[in-house]
Amino acid sequence: MNDKTRIANAVRRAKAVARIIGTSLLAYGLFLSAGHITEVGHAIGLAGHEAATLFVFVDILALYGKLLTSKLFVAKTRRIGYKLMSLGGALSLGCNVGAGLLHGNVGRAAYGAGIVAMIVLIEYATVNIKGKTVNLAERAPRKAKAAVVTAQSNGKTWSPARRAAHEARKASPVSPGRPPVAAMSAAAMDAEFSD
Repeated sequence: MNDKTRIANAVRRAKAVARIIGTSLLAYGLFLSAGHITEVGHAIGLAGHEAATLFVFVDILALYGKLLTSKLFVAKTRRIGYKLMSLGGALSLGCNVGAGLLHGNVGRAAYGAGIVAMIVLIEYATVNIKGKTVNLAERAPRKAKAAVVTAQSNGKTWSPARRAAHEARKASPVSPGRPPVAAMSAAAMDAEFSD
């Protein structure tokens, strides 16, 4: 595995872990938000099942809008997505803050606003995870030093150039099923074929 592949794999793993953590926090935030939206539903006179499913028309609407903002869609669809996301986010913020204010508790209202802020920030961070590009030319001096150390560990002290030549010979193509053939040096060929 070369350096480029190893770096790309490490970046992919880090992005996957960050997305899993972000998605988990997002799900937890939606769970808390759904509870507050249900409280508001009861307060405005909705029946039990109606209040319990009100979050679908608020938070799920915002999530659906977020899905429509993908770059895979045309501009018109993305604009619709931004409008749905904004509407759902505003309703969610209102319900989460309103659930605290219904009980006359400013701290609970601030907690509700914090939930919505957390959802927005985590969603933004999760979507914008980008991998770092690594310039392999900058890493070359470290690799050369590592090559000398590796050669020394085998009982040989090789310069980076000699080590690179050795690696190139090892990587040269070999005929399938046949060992490499040692070529004669130019001096040996001159001696053998001279008149």
